[in-house]
Amino acid sequence: MNIETWFERQQRPLPEPLRQVLATRRQQMFDDPRWLAWRTWAEQHPVDPDSLALDIGDDGAVVLGHAVADATGLANALREFMPWRKGPFVAGGVRIDAEWRSELKWERALPFVGELHGRSVCDIGSGNGYYAFRAAHEGARHVLALDPTPMYNLQFHALSSFAPALPLTLEPAGYEECEFLPPVFDQVWLWGILYHHPDPVAVMQNAARLMRRGGRLIVETIVVDGPAGWALVPARTYTLARGFWLLPTVSALHEWVRRADLEVEAASEPVWTTPDEQRVTEWRTEGDCLADGLDPSDPTLTVEGYPAPQRIFLRLKRRQG
Repeated sequence: MNIETWFERQQRPLPEPLRQVLATRRQQMFDDPRWLAWRTWAEQHPVDPDSLALDIGDDGAVVLGHAVADATGLANALREFMPWRKGPFVAGGVRIDAEWRSELKWERALPFVGELHGRSVCDIGSGNGYYAFRAAHEGARHVLALDPTPMYNLQFHALSSFAPALPLTLEPAGYEECEFLPPVFDQVWLWGILYHHPDPVAVMQNAARLMRRGGRLIVETIVVDGPAGWALVPARTYTLARGFWLLPTVSALHEWVRRADLEVEAASEPVWTTPDEQRVTEWRTEGDCLADGLDPSDPTLTVEGYPAPQRIFLRLKRRQG
């Protein structure tokens, strides 16, 4: 399923500005030499339609298809799409041990997403679609996943070539393109997104626009220890990584929710992010890992001296009155 099909099922026209954005980004993506190399391998080793499958392994891996004869060639082709940030996956029998053990976040998410069978989901900032595949496996009616990063889209398209026809699509669109989507979703997910934007309140407001009446916004984000109502603004890096804007305390996060005209229906306790959950693997070999970004003498602090990351889930609904 692509977004054109999804809009047809909604009996709505695809907005022209969104069509233009997607056309440009898709062209760039599929002109990428790494994708052309993937297509060459795939054409030489076509997947038997009877081997298409979606399952979940005992370790939380998204298992796609059955083992192929050319496992070495497949592994080499998939490595062209490194780094693999989210996983684990098993595609065509090849195991992809990604940087993030995303099955751990999924387990924390389950009490907040609840029953997904027959539900519609929009996953904003989906990465390569790990959580979207999990939702499809749980029987979601349709899942629209969005991520503007070309490499994540290439990973998704390679993975989905081993899957049966699913009510699932990942499109090269970001938070900014959400304005073109209708308010039809039972759940909207913002997982690991808020701290990458300078205005997290606006992000939640715009995401909440996509909920149908009675829908829910599921937020997962980093919180830090500190005074009530306080948010950390890292000077340059946080755990040696860039791209962080605001990291709130729990009380500050709740105030953001209120200002977004939402209210908390359920919340988890904060959970420390540990090097067991995010680490360097053979599928993500370059750059620093979380273990490098934490103070070796005190894991509650980063190497910059900031409070270390903890993660929290919130299930939000529209504020009444």
